[in-house]
Amino acid sequence: MALEPTAKVKELLDAADEKLQAAGDVRHKPQLAEICSKEALSLAEEAHDLSRCRMDQAGTWASTHLITRAKLQLGDRTNALKMAQQSLQEADDATNLQGAAVMLIAEAECLAAHRNFRGAAESAKDGVDRAQRLAMRSLECYGLYAVLFHCFMTQGEVEMAQLAAERAFDCTRAMDRKSKAKHCLAVAQTLKVTSLSSAESCAREALYAFRAEGDADGEAAAQASLAQALLLRGAYQEALRPARAALEQKTTRGLEVCVHALLGCGQIEEAKKLTQAKLDLFQNHGDRSGAAFVTVLLAAAVAAEGDVARALSMLEEALSSKLDSLQTYAKASLQASKLLLDKGMLDECLARAQEALLAFRPMPDWCGEQEANAVISEVYSRRNEPHLAPNRPQAVRLAQDMASSIQSRNASAFQTAAAQLDRLALSHPPLSKQEHQHIFEEAGRRDKSMNDFIRANAPAKHGSKAPVGAGQSFTPVIKEQFYWGFRAGGIGYGPRFRGVDAALGLTSQAQGVDDEAHAYAVYRLQDDADEWEKGYRAHPSILDSALQSGSAIRNT
Repeated sequence: MALEPTAKVKELLDAADEKLQAAGDVRHKPQLAEICSKEALSLAEEAHDLSRCRMDQAGTWASTHLITRAKLQLGDRTNALKMAQQSLQEADDATNLQGAAVMLIAEAECLAAHRNFRGAAESAKDGVDRAQRLAMRSLECYGLYAVLFHCFMTQGEVEMAQLAAERAFDCTRAMDRKSKAKHCLAVAQTLKVTSLSSAESCAREALYAFRAEGDADGEAAAQASLAQALLLRGAYQEALRPARAALEQKTTRGLEVCVHALLGCGQIEEAKKLTQAKLDLFQNHGDRSGAAFVTVLLAAAVAAEGDVARALSMLEEALSSKLDSLQTYAKASLQASKLLLDKGMLDECLARAQEALLAFRPMPDWCGEQEANAVISEVYSRRNEPHLAPNRPQAVRLAQDMASSIQSRNASAFQTAAAQLDRLALSHPPLSKQEHQHIFEEAGRRDKSMNDFIRANAPAKHGSKAPVGAGQSFTPVIKEQFYWGFRAGGIGYGPRFRGVDAALGLTSQAQGVDDEAHAYAVYRLQDDADEWEKGYRAHPSILDSALQSGSAIRNT
């Protein structure tokens, strides 16, 4: 069983950890982040000196870890690594298992900062395993979500990253309530990249824990995290409640999720009023950074209203000013790229999306990176160059997983793969038409009931049509509508030639993609036929109904 630091040392360690967390929260504002990191370093060094004086080994190792983290935040990577490796050697020489576990995690963080991700992953795995054996749940959890997850994601090992995040979530179940609240909030952020359902569950656990602790700020942060998870899966109406709760604490995060939830619910006027009021407040107080952040949100509301040109102008003005927040710059660039994509300005869109990607990366903001990569992949798909898309390898693997799950009738695996594939681009994952046909049509030839399985298990999108295949959707057409259309055009069909019982249009949502639109219909034909019709090999109404059902394409 691991030892705990003494009360006074623990108090200093908690204060240093809070400062490091604050530095991470404002890492997009370098000057403010530096101040928080220096304060954290001072507190950690004080805890280190006190723990040595009191022969508090647990406090010594924990404070050393915090010192290395603070040095990394301040950019002193070389000395941080040197300190971590020297301390690890001391722990090994003294056969101190607890100290070795802590310093292996510290070494892993330092190696990752030097971009030695393989070495970092090895050290982190060793440290996590030792922490598990010693029942050091907080350290085990931290090593999984803060180090291993980062290493795996950077190396493109998404499945391994997901396993690390899920395991970190499991670790929180054995923690005390205060630790659980803090770690669940952090783990939820990583799970949003790999599993939205788990991220939602984790954010709810954090919310309940903070509420039980009476921590209003923590509760607001958890409400915002929960709202973001719901927004990412398109559950705008459901996200509105936690978003409004987060907004009550008057945080920028609460404002952001609330505006996006309102826009998703179609409440554009309320979103505009909310952002305009905040913008006026920031401008009156001379807060340029806050004003720039709210301008990005206001631009989203203006774009939702249909004035894309004005929204783009607002974003370009914000980007041309000297922003002291890397996060605001990244989000403004991402928002601009999406609007440029809507206007069909692919070159300009690609440039902005790449700028957003480069800005999100050092924070790191994995959700932001994922969105930027989705836009970039969408551009290449629309150019008929899916092989250049950054998400292409993952798209091919997920499409193959979907086809495999169809054959095995594994609904859960199909839904998971389809949801992940859908997040790789805005409307059309980076798969060529030939690849799509090879993967899905080959499976369809072997499995005649494939489409029934797909329709039954396609993950529903809130407020939009459900995807049926890679980047495709079925749109039902009311059959009376096209009969009325024929009648208005001077064509009158009698009952015997109204053979279309149901019609569906199947089309890709992407524009400019080399894909085809199809119509599927169910015919219900009468058996009666006149003498002249009996001379034909097939009932004439079959061809006639086929022509009628083709109008389903025009209605999609």
